[in-house]
Amino acid sequence: MTTEAMTTDTAYRWIEGVNRAAAELAAAMNNESELEDSRALVKVEAIRRIMAAGPNDLTGKPHSSSSAESIVEQDAGYQEHRARQRDAVQATILYRARLEAAKLKARFAVERWVLQGGEADAE
Repeated sequence: MTTEAMTTDTAYRWIEGVNRAAAELAAAMNNESELEDSRALVKVEAIRRIMAAGPNDLTGKPHSSSSAESIVEQDAGYQEHRARQRDAVQATILYRARLEAAKLKARFAVERWVLQGGEADAE
């Protein structure tokens, strides 16, 4: 917590920190959602790459879509997309924690200010 004197302006700055953290969380959640929305398409593209890359190592025959799907996790493009999804989930969790921390900081700063004789606005 800051050592500056609490005023209505500084209280509003703490609250604005909550708003910024909420906006960051919303952006992280949007990114996570967009990556999930595109996962099926990325998977189909990976299956097509596998099918076009050559024969199945086990059978010597061209890959069917089901055999390609069974090894899709080995496709570098699909792996990269899944890694981006994992990173997005982690970012969402961290931004959610940042929002909760900002809310607590603002709440405790304002409560401390009120307890020390500051006036709370009646909004």
